[in-house]
Parts: sequence; C-alpha cells; structure tokens
Amino acid sequence: MGSADVPGSTRCRTVDVLRGLTIIWITAFHFYADTRGGPGPITASMFRRALAEMDVWSLTDLAARTFVALPSYRLDVFLAVTGLVLTLSRPVPAMTFWRVRARAILPNYWCGSIAAAVLLVGLALLRSSLKGTAGAVEISDGTLLARGLYHFEWGDLVRSLSVVGRLHDTRAMQVVAPSLWYVLLAMQLYLVFPLLRWLMERLGRWTFLGLCLAIMCIARHWVLNGWALRGFGISGTLIYFLPFRLVGPALGMVGATWLRQRRTLQPTRMASVVLAGPAIAVVLGTLWYGADSARHGILGATIPLVIGLPALWTISSGLLHVPRGATLVTGIGRHSLSVLVVQDFLRLITGTAIALWGRLDALTWYLLPLYLVTAVALTPLWGPIPERAAALVGWNRQRRAPVGVS
Repeated sequence: MGSADVPGSTRCRTVDVLRGLTIIWITAFHFYADTRGGPGPITASMFRRALAEMDVWSLTDLAARTFVALPSYRLDVFLAVTGLVLTLSRPVPAMTFWRVRARAILPNYWCGSIAAAVLLVGLALLRSSLKGTAGAVEISDGTLLARGLYHFEWGDLVRSLSVVGRLHDTRAMQVVAPSLWYVLLAMQLYLVFPLLRWLMERLGRWTFLGLCLAIMCIARHWVLNGWALRGFGISGTLIYFLPFRLVGPALGMVGATWLRQRRTLQPTRMASVVLAGPAIAVVLGTLWYGADSARHGILGATIPLVIGLPALWTISSGLLHVPRGATLVTGIGRHSLSVLVVQDFLRLITGTAIALWGRLDALTWYLLPLYLVTAVALTPLWGPIPERAAALVGWNRQRRAPVGVS
C-alpha cells in the first residue's frame, strides 16, 4: 500500500510498520514453538516476585516469553491490520476486489505450497541418508514441527493447492506449508469484506462494530457449548474460522474510518521515547491476559485488542523516528505473505536440524535474531518467483494490489 492510496503518507507508513511488526511477531512465535515448544509458566506472582527482588534477568525472561511465546491474540492483530488496510484502500466493485486479491495472493500461495513440499521431501531424504533410516518413513513421519512429528501424505499437496482442501479437518489446515492457513483465514475475510464494508457504510461504525461483536459472541457461545465443526473440535473451530474472530477485522475497519479523519497521529521523537515503555508494558499485559481469554472466552480477543492495538500503534508510530528500522519493517509489511512463506521453509529446516543434532532449547534466544534476519534476507529472493510463475501461465498482475496481505 503506497502513500497515494490514502491521504496522509505518515499514516500509511505507520500501517505498514504495524503490519511488518505483526509478521515479525508471528515468525518469532513459530521459531520459539519449534525450538522450545510451550512458553512455560508465566504468572502474575512471578512478575511480582521478580520486581520485588529487582531480578532483571527474570524480568527480561518473563517479558520475552510473554511477548514471543504465549499463544495470545497476535493472529487477531493480523486480522485487525488486514481489515484496517482493506478499508483504507479505495473502494472497488466486489468482483474487481476479489479478482485483485486473488491475483495478489494465489500465485505466492501455490508456489509456496509446491516449494515447501519439495523442500520437505528433500530434507527427509537428507535425514534418511545421514541417519540410515528409510526414506519413505522420513517423508511421512520424520519431519519435526513445534517439537512434534509432522505427518505428510502425498495427497496433502493437492489439499494445499486446492485451498478448500485445508477445510477438511485440523490436520489438513496445516499441511505442507503450515503457516499458509493464515492465508486461508485472510481469504475468508476477503470473501465477506465487500459485505462488511457495505454494512459499516449503512449502519455507522459503532453499530457495525456492535453487530460484529454480537455475531462473534453468539457464534463462540454455541461452539463453547459443544456445537463445534466436525473434524476441528472446539479449539480448531475457534481458531481457524473468521466468524469466531470477527471482532478483529471489525475493529480494524472502524479504526480506518477514524484514522481518515485525523491529519496525523505520529508522536514527536521525545513523546515516542516517553510512551515506548508504557506501550510495551500495555502490550505485555494484554498478551498475558489474552493468552486464555482470546482462545476460550466468549468475547475472544476483544478486550486485549481494544487495549493493545493503540499501544501497538504507538510503538509503530515511534519506530518511524528510526529511519532505517522503519524502512526495513515497512518492507516486511508490504511483502508479508512472502515472509510467511519463507519462514515456513526455515521452519522445515529448523525441524531437520533438531532431528539430526538434537534440541536447541538453550540456543533459542541466541538464534532468534539470526532466524529473523535470514527470513527477511531471503524474502526478496523468493518474491519474484511467484510473479514469474504467474506470468508463465498468463496471470500476470498489471499492478500490485494495494490492499491486504501481499
């Protein structure tokens, strides 16, 4: 999304920074899960004890694990940012919108699925040659992901390429390239976004937000009382389908209408320094609170999002005062889907490294910066591949879509 799409280039850059930070956040979470598994105990009493004893190391460890490892509301932030970006873009007819979005994401999605399958098989054969195990066994059940065995079937590639094949059950959602189910979640938003925009224009933003919240709460209530989708269970139903996370994109859409009315929301350099600490503390608090409520409560991630999004916006706005950092994170935000695809490749490589040489628990925090740098560095190398593939089949984009995940 460029500055020409929305009045006020500062706001556009802040949105891209926020989107980039969200993708970095998701990537870091995946690396932690692959190398350490769960976040371990993180309680309010542990924070109080560390503060009382002025134990800087314990405080740092607790804060880092809270931010990186807790399975909290980062995906809802992803949806909120997507709703924000889509609403800030110029309105177009529904068919045009869907066509532009399909051209923007499907080539990357399909190429990512094929490349991930090739890499998975190649790494399995490498493990087979080094460990002396059967190649077929390594291909089907030798891959490690999030400290567990990652089952692969040849039909999984078809499930992934078909897109709708991922809707079969919980396992199918994460086949081949596990993080690409985020794209499926975004696709659900793309399908209903023209309707959501129409509703917001006619109902007004606050009535629209209340309606989306009511729909989500009723849907979550049904699921939490046993009406889960077959093959997904309660947890999978709440995680993988948009109606149960509807407040995220709705908040993003309402936020976009509010942003349009402001000339600028960027704090000064001094204000950014002063606000950085409180904003980070607010984000950590909402992450800790949302670790359970975002997954199991009727309100979902509503409370953490309402409190945490302004803090994340403050952090993103402050980062604009660091030109090099802002440029880097903005680039990540504008190529978020490519980063997701590349980090899936790195996840498969990480699993093979653990399978061959043992656990990396003790090295997680040391390797995490290198992992993030590698993902960002490889993204420009991957980006042209889907575009060339689209050109080969005559589905080349005449111009880059300025909305959503790109």
